[in-house]
Amino acid sequence: MYAYGVRNLGNPELHKALERRLELIADRLDYPSMFNAVYYLLFRESTNEAVWRKIIDNTVAQKDVLPLIYYRPFKASKFWL
Repeated sequence: MYAYGVRNLGNPELHKALERRLELIADRLDYPSMFNAVYYLLFRESTNEAVWRKIIDNTVAQKDVLPLIYYRPFKASKFWL
């Protein structure tokens, strides 16, 4: 997802499928996966509230502390949201 999002590659149907899949699994992702998913959503300027809500709820529910190497997209998404 990240690779297609950052380069703005793929057709619209691919991105719709990726967002549908992300909506199904966003509440089960770990920090490295959420790192890539959040960057994808930011690059695509996604306004899919259901996906963002699941990402936020999943982030809050994590028991581990957010590793510093994954911090940047989470901080950027704060401003986007």
